[in-house]
Amino acid sequence: MRAEDDCRVERKHTLKLRHAMELRPSQELLWELQQEKALLQARVQGLEASVQEGKADPGRPHVQVPEEDWQRVQRDLQQQAATIFSLRKDLRQAEALRTRSAEEKETLELQCLALRRDSKMYKDRIEAILQQMEEVAIERDQATLMREELHAQHARSLQDKDALRKQVRELSEKVDELQLQLFQREGQLLAVEGKLRRRQLDALILSSDLEDSSPRNSQEVSMTAAGQDRQALSLPGSLAIGESPEQPSVALQEEQLSLTPEDAGLNGREPPEKEKGRRRLKESFENYRRKRALRKMQLGARQGEADGENTTGSDNTDTEGA
Repeated sequence: MRAEDDCRVERKHTLKLRHAMELRPSQELLWELQQEKALLQARVQGLEASVQEGKADPGRPHVQVPEEDWQRVQRDLQQQAATIFSLRKDLRQAEALRTRSAEEKETLELQCLALRRDSKMYKDRIEAILQQMEEVAIERDQATLMREELHAQHARSLQDKDALRKQVRELSEKVDELQLQLFQREGQLLAVEGKLRRRQLDALILSSDLEDSSPRNSQEVSMTAAGQDRQALSLPGSLAIGESPEQPSVALQEEQLSLTPEDAGLNGREPPEKEKGRRRLKESFENYRRKRALRKMQLGARQGEADGENTTGSDNTDTEGA
């Protein structure tokens, strides 16, 4: 900044000098005036010389000079004076040109110095900008690499998420299958328990009827038991003919034991919402099974009573006929 201020001061000084030189009278006018002055001085000197010669030799006879010689001499003197003045003019013009060239040289040197400083300043700025651009390019490359890594990580996470979703779907399907199997086993167990209770009840009824009633009542009881057996056979999950009541329970226990620890642990790791839904579904299924079994038991009892009434009516007709 200080150098720039000095340069401005020098420029102002040179401009002032140039303006002062322009305000001065022109060199040509000065040279013409000096030429006229020199001619006049030469004439005056010639006249003075002639006058002095006339005064010095008053007794000498006057020599008459021809007019042509005098004019020729005057022309030669004028030519010589003009040549001298032209040479002086050329010299002065050369000096003025040299001065102007020196001033222009000084101005150009100042401009060159200013341009060098400006170029150095712009060079420093350009270097700083290029360095910043390199840093920005490095940061851009790093950001691009980070973005690619994030994209790859996101893609891997999506793949893992899809795999986990698939695994969860498979496990949920497996859980549903296991729940269905569990409901079926529970239904079979309920059917077997109901049948066992009916058998025990029938056995108690038969024993009491055999002890306290007549053969006719025993026949009615046997027919009622036969109707209940037919109803039990019509129920889903009932025992086949010739099978013992202990066989389904044993088979059910074996199937429950055949469940692997992984399946059991899978149900244990279910979320609370799914556990509640499964329990609710299980309870509704059990209620439906129980209602259905009770309804069928009531229908079987009614059918047995109707069969008993039919058999008693036929017995009465037989006795009346007899």
